[in-house]
This record gives sequence, structure tokens and C-alpha cells, in this order.
Amino acid sequence: MTKRLGLFTMLVAMVWLAGCGQAPGAFRHVVLFKFKDTAPPADVKAIEDAIMAFPPSMPMITALEWGKDCSVENLQDGFTHCFLVTFEDADGLKAYLPHPTHQAAVAKLKPAMEKLLVFDYVAGQAVPPTAPIETAGKLRHVVMFQFKEGTTAKQVKAIEDKFRSLPARIPEIKAFEWGTVVGDRGKNAGLTHCFLVTFDNADGRKTYLPHPAHKEFVKLVGPSVEKVLVIDYIAAE
Repeated sequence: MTKRLGLFTMLVAMVWLAGCGQAPGAFRHVVLFKFKDTAPPADVKAIEDAIMAFPPSMPMITALEWGKDCSVENLQDGFTHCFLVTFEDADGLKAYLPHPTHQAAVAKLKPAMEKLLVFDYVAGQAVPPTAPIETAGKLRHVVMFQFKEGTTAKQVKAIEDKFRSLPARIPEIKAFEWGTVVGDRGKNAGLTHCFLVTFDNADGRKTYLPHPAHKEFVKLVGPSVEKVLVIDYIAAE
């Protein structure tokens, strides 16, 4: 059921983007970490630095940002770090994963890591409609869903449409994109949808969370969601 919904919603996303005069966008590789409590801070810092040093030796990366969790909803499932790696397409990810620089960072990471979540998707941008905004220093609000067994494609589409309507109703949203999981490699914890909402700062999120339009969305999505994960971070590039 989940695989059928994922295929259907990806097709919906592509149709919607074509209707907006846009082709499917960048290929996003979202990686969440939770480090062991015993991991020395110096080791964690070394891993952060090693990942952010990727681009010069890895030209397949078109953008890279990260941040530590600063969410306020207690839905981050213990994850403390989010890295957002962008490629032009899935071929970029294919070249990235076995790259020696990436593998060296993975070797450093494994002894310090308690758990990992990876979610890949093709970004469909709704706001802004053309060129991407400068994201450094912005607050990124990452929302991931797994729908309950038996949720229909029609119900899923209604939820996608409702979430997509929020930027027009909440001006504090400065950028918005979403996508369904691509190539389940067993590391996405069953999550099928990722929405990336961008605010200028925490004040934007403070207005967004209790906003009537957001409350309407929460009421709609609640009965259909099996699992939700939310992690927020201030984007550092």
C-alpha cells in the first residue's frame, strides 16, 4: 500500500510542477544523526567539519547545509543533527555514496553514531516559484510523515494539497518544497513524505505553529498519520 501511495504521489507532484511551468527540481539527500551520549564533543565537531568540507572534492554536490536541532514540538525522535545535501539528480547521489571522501567520513561517524535516518526526494518548490532564496541563517522546518495503512490516495492528495496551500496563507513562510521518498534503502524508518518549510527566524515559526491555517492542516492530517518526525535547524553552509 505504501509503495503504491509513494508512486501515486510522486506522479501527482510531477503533474503539479508541470502545471506551474516547472520541471521537478533538485535531488535532496536528507541525513539525520543522533550521536551517542558518550561521543566526545571533539569527535562530533570533527565529523561536522569533515562533512562540510565535502564540496571541493565532490563536484556532484550542488549545495550543502546543516544545523543542530532547535525544534520546539518534541517530535525529533532524539535526532540532533540534520544535513541537507543537494544534487542535480539521482546520478549525483549514486556517485556520492561510494566516493572515498564520503566513505572516510562514514568511517569516522560510525563509532560515534547512535542512530541514523536518510530520506531522499526530488524537491518540488512552491515558494519561491523561480530562483531559490538565500538559506544561510534561515530556520529550516523539516516535516516527515508515514501514513496509516488503509489511507487512500485521495486522502493523501488532500493532505499534500492542504500543506501546499499554507505559503499563500502564512506570509512568514519564505520557502516551501516537498517530495516523496525516492529509492527506499531501508533507512527512512517507513516515512514516505518530506516537507521543507523555511522561515527567516524562530519568530516566523512562532507565528506559524498556532496560525489558524496550520491548525486546519494539523486537524486534517492527524487521523491519517502513523508517524511524524519534525526537526528544525538554522541553516549553516
